Amino acid sequence: MKLNALMTTGLAAALALTLAACGGGGDSAASDVPTLRRGISAKVDTLDPNKSSAQWENIIIGDMIVGLTTDGPDGRPVLGMADSYEVSEDGLVWTFALGDHVWSDGTPVTAGDFVYSLRRIQDPETASQYASLLWLIKNAQKVSSQELPPEELGVKAIDDKTLEITLEYPAPYLLGLLSHYTTYPLPSWAIEAHGDAWIQPENIVVNGPYKLVYWRTGDQLVADKNPTGFGAPEACFDRVVYLELEDLSAVENKISAGELDINNAFDGSRYTELDAKFPGWLRTTPSLISTYWTFNTTVEPFDDVRVRKALSMALDREFMVRNVLTQGYLPAYSFVPPGIDNYDVSRPSMDWNRGAQPVGGGRVRPGQSTRI
Repeated sequence: MKLNALMTTGLAAALALTLAACGGGGDSAASDVPTLRRGISAKVDTLDPNKSSAQWENIIIGDMIVGLTTDGPDGRPVLGMADSYEVSEDGLVWTFALGDHVWSDGTPVTAGDFVYSLRRIQDPETASQYASLLWLIKNAQKVSSQELPPEELGVKAIDDKTLEITLEYPAPYLLGLLSHYTTYPLPSWAIEAHGDAWIQPENIVVNGPYKLVYWRTGDQLVADKNPTGFGAPEACFDRVVYLELEDLSAVENKISAGELDINNAFDGSRYTELDAKFPGWLRTTPSLISTYWTFNTTVEPFDDVRVRKALSMALDREFMVRNVLTQGYLPAYSFVPPGIDNYDVSRPSMDWNRGAQPVGGGRVRPGQSTRI
């Protein structure tokens, strides 16, 4: 058993320019193409949805490939490649009817493209760090450990336009999960023809609103609008330039020079300074993150659960959030952060923090827990 000594729920900071409808971007240096210049904070290692595990890579992947569902304007899942779906009474079998969508090379998107991808991500040779995210699919864990062949995975193409997914247990949140890049369809023919190089601009095949046309590692990636892609008619820009800006000072310099429209991070400890320097740019949006410390339970005295509990109790989470961490964090008393649908962590049930001072002031009555 590992007991957390500190947990802080993060509200990730995002640096962004407020864009009015489909305006607000800059023109590319090489043409008059309406362009969004977007900083992504780190170097891109892969754009393969089965192999990526980085949030900044997902920014690009999500602009190019669309799953059964996708994110709506409010961040909640809406139908993507699927036109409709049905769920069995026991909540275990989900059947999706696909719409008439095509890949960028003109090939129709089929249920088989999803079956291929979902089997591939569980293949040990793919070495996906996120394979376990899909272990709610029937037999996925056993396929991943090679106890069962890929054909035993609980996904089936009934026909080209009908996909059936069978789960290990009911998961009402499946629609949200299906908007994650680990569940995206993949073009098997492109991967079989080019191997890992299928994601390069000259080889890549996508079904979303943008398609990669340029990639210089350590500098930038460029994607142009894919005219046949899902969501392309509603896309605000004809081109998106993704700048691999790891240095936040470089981000500030580009903003000052008018060379950047949006960036996905900023130095939270300088919030007041940056807000004054770049009025209207700073935005903080919720991110489902829990930060925690763990103990090596094989080493004394941490092998004693009482010691671990005592240390966890002694740590002043409120003080650390208020005086040590950057803006946007909340003290946490559970691994599940605020923001999860149908899961209330606003009043943690812990006997040792009864009567403690809530963050907002005032004391709770005996028997009540503090708000996190």
